[in-house]
Amino acid sequence: MGENCQKKKRENNAYHIRKSVRDMVVYTIQNVIEDPPFSKLDLISCRNLLIYLGRDGQMFRNSWP
Repeated sequence: MGENCQKKKRENNAYHIRKSVRDMVVYTIQNVIEDPPFSKLDLISCRNLLIYLGRDGQMFRNSWP
């Protein structure tokens, strides 16, 4: 069985992420302008995030390494 299959299980004609994987996830609010960045992090965010920041936020974000 491949690694991908070990992380999910089929139940009631749907696939679910196993609890052992879900328990590793931290859900929190992160202000990308004011809060310091997390380290060792995978981030999922809105693809159009920059359009909601306004000009100052866009300029600040563009200064990140």
